[in-house]
Amino acid sequence: MFLIFAFILLGVVAIFLIANLVAPESELMNTFKTVKGFKVMMGSLVLISLLLIGANTIVVHNEQWRESAIIQVENESGELELFVGNKEEAALAYKENPSAGEPYQTELLLWGTYEHVTMKITYKEDETVGYQTEPMSIKETFNSEAYIKPIELTFEKEGIWRVEVLNNEETLGNIVLKVE
Repeated sequence: MFLIFAFILLGVVAIFLIANLVAPESELMNTFKTVKGFKVMMGSLVLISLLLIGANTIVVHNEQWRESAIIQVENESGELELFVGNKEEAALAYKENPSAGEPYQTELLLWGTYEHVTMKITYKEDETVGYQTEPMSIKETFNSEAYIKPIELTFEKEGIWRVEVLNNEETLGNIVLKVE
């Protein structure tokens, strides 16, 4: 959204600059009392645009570390189960928040069968990869669209962790968890 506003403002600046070159005596340009006023206004609009682009960059960077939503997925028997992640991508069964240093027994839910699934676990504070799991296949049916696999994860420290689910080095989805 910030990026859209920034480009709109830059478009306005472009229109005024073109009008200044093509028709400097037009009604549009006569709204500015002095040349200095014109320059100050254009400079201000460009500065605001740059600030909006910077804000967009910060938002995009932080978006990858926002905690994943809790979603409901219906199993084969029609019961709703809770998962943390994104529908149609990857999710982990949600029973409780994981605790630092303790094994976290959960289930990985994927939409589709895969042969070489690995998970890369990354800690937010220093963005270092904690570890990567061994390749596994996901073939156990959860419902008509999704497949499930029991797994065990361990998170070394408290904080925000991202579980990137990969199949042959292609990202299937990201799950961001808060570890207590």
